[in-house]
Amino acid sequence: MSRLATIFRSSRPHVATSLLRSAACHEVHKLKIGGATAAEGLDLADGYRPALPELQIGLSSLRTLSGEDPRARVAFACSYLQDGAQDVVLDMVSGSSVPIDFSKAADRSGGLLAPVYVTNAISRELGPIDKRALPDQHTGSIDPARLFPSEKAQLLGFPLKSLLSRLKSQPKITVVSSAGRAPEV
Repeated sequence: MSRLATIFRSSRPHVATSLLRSAACHEVHKLKIGGATAAEGLDLADGYRPALPELQIGLSSLRTLSGEDPRARVAFACSYLQDGAQDVVLDMVSGSSVPIDFSKAADRSGGLLAPVYVTNAISRELGPIDKRALPDQHTGSIDPARLFPSEKAQLLGFPLKSLLSRLKSQPKITVVSSAGRAPEV
């Protein structure tokens, strides 16, 4: 079991560490605390082990961009618990995806570009993402039709998936923080 899996299933206190490489933070609104079981491969000889199966978080970067207050129910990604170096930290639980739609307010996404997609995970580097649009493991490229599946995702009125060929990196929603100033998205 990895160190992170042990920490999040342990009853001993540990120092909190940043889950994100960028300055973005997600507000935790609810925690669901449960108990670990021997079926999960833990040695319970020393007694009960708490587990953190689900959180409800607010996505502040999307709130800044969209003016809405999106919330998502998330759980730590299994791959992240096994290897803390993984980029995808949180998976949204079933039925808790967050739609991102700038088709009616392109001015909030830069004016010319109106992305439309549905998020199902939180990445340290990229923020809210659709895991189906991550780079292909073999080629490293991204299929624009998977990144922007809707015809409503447009650039100057043209569907993005028809304008873009294979991409080498994903668009990012980033936050820049400066001492004494509000974070900028």
